[in-house]
Amino acid sequence: MPRTIDMMIAKLAANPLVLHLPIFTGNQVFTGIIDLVSMMTVHFEGEEGDDVVKKPLGKDHEQYKDAVEARGVLIEKLCDLDDDFMDMVLNGNPDDPLVVDAGAYR
Repeated sequence: MPRTIDMMIAKLAANPLVLHLPIFTGNQVFTGIIDLVSMMTVHFEGEEGDDVVKKPLGKDHEQYKDAVEARGVLIEKLCDLDDDFMDMVLNGNPDDPLVVDAGAYR
């Protein structure tokens, strides 16, 4: 988990639902996010960062393993909060972004 999420849990006794992970370059420059619902990367390009480029998160991405783990935690937390969502996950495909989207935005 990102450090800020760990701090929210420790200091605020919060139970946050992480929907996005930040993407940083090697020198800690923010370049975009990983959307855990759709498993897409979103990069902000252009001089002003106003060109939004979405791409599927590939298995070769350096944060792929972290994203899969964080998405699993998200699905578990959503199941804990909503029995209907748990039924959708158990009876459907938890890898389907529409299923996760339905639970996250209820």
